[in-house]
Amino acid sequence: MHVPVFFQNVVDSQKGGSPRGIASVCSAHRVVLEAAMIQAREDGLPVLIESTINQVNQFGGYTGMTPEGFRRLVESAAESMGFPKDRIIVGGDHLGPYPWRTESAESAMEKSRGLLAASVSAGYGKIHLDASMPLGGDALGPGGRLDPRTVAEREADLALAAEESFRAFHTDFPEASPPVYVIGTEVPPPGGIASSEDAVPVTRVEDFRETVALCKEAFRAKRLEDAWSRVCAVVAQPGVEYGDLEVHEYDPGEAAALCRAARESPGIVLEGHSTDYQKPAALSRLIARRGHHQGRSRPHLRAPGVPVQPGVDRAGAVPEPGQRDTVGPAGDPGPGHAGRSRPLGGILLRHRGAKAPGPQVQLLRPLPILLGRPEDAGGGRAPPGEP
Repeated sequence: MHVPVFFQNVVDSQKGGSPRGIASVCSAHRVVLEAAMIQAREDGLPVLIESTINQVNQFGGYTGMTPEGFRRLVESAAESMGFPKDRIIVGGDHLGPYPWRTESAESAMEKSRGLLAASVSAGYGKIHLDASMPLGGDALGPGGRLDPRTVAEREADLALAAEESFRAFHTDFPEASPPVYVIGTEVPPPGGIASSEDAVPVTRVEDFRETVALCKEAFRAKRLEDAWSRVCAVVAQPGVEYGDLEVHEYDPGEAAALCRAARESPGIVLEGHSTDYQKPAALSRLIARRGHHQGRSRPHLRAPGVPVQPGVDRAGAVPEPGQRDTVGPAGDPGPGHAGRSRPLGGILLRHRGAKAPGPQVQLLRPLPILLGRPEDAGGGRAPPGEP
């Protein structure tokens, strides 16, 4: 697969008014990788799997894997699932100096360049450049913020390391396509919000435009015009996040100005993070940049005597007539409503066949169902328990 062409098609579809997107799976767990490939096969899409900066780096990360080792893990999972390797895109998320941020800027950036070189040499096709964090010795501006121009210059420096590594890699693998890049880093703190009191502000239009302008200038200063032509997205915060006890659902109205600014930016779309627990209808609206005519999905509460409706309740909301409730290419019927999704355990057992049993899997209900009646609370009778 020619990765830049694929992402250019995604961008062109969005700019042309045909919503299209792809989910990025950031996991190093084999069961998750296998499930992602099953879903990609059903959707008729490539599978995009990314390692994160803490999971994988040239020193091993917390998984003990280098970028080369991570790519081998992904390819091994694909082989066991019969998933075509030419439909796999391996990427890196937040690649930059974060693990070494307490070191001097010189030391941290040197290690970051090594990480970018190792990732591209391992065949990573999508690179998120992230140099937004202050490093040892950095002077901070108002609000403890690192100068955005410094961020842009460092991200261009990382892109240069990636491009130099690709030139050497391409000599040995002439069929390889150059990587695409994602810039921007405006996401909530790692690990999610701490409580429901935490605000999830949407990225300001002026900040989005400043990120694009400064990075474009920094790339040009290093003669990286060709690399800039492969910058396909900006990470922004559309107001989506989750914590231990709550999920901030996507509200199209809050992100309307940001989405308009993205539509006006040639060759650029938005990349959203922390979308793990969004409902299918919300994910569709994120891809489509529409839904301003809809409110939030209703709470999952049911009056006594009202039966469970699998095709409705598991998705959390009924789509409007004609509105698709799945995420995929325009015109693709996709895997269907969330209510038709198959349990992960069944998928894995079916595909494993008669081989040795796989690892124990704890399946979690998508949503709880309260098995009780209001009159049970004060009548001294315990409500029925869940099986």
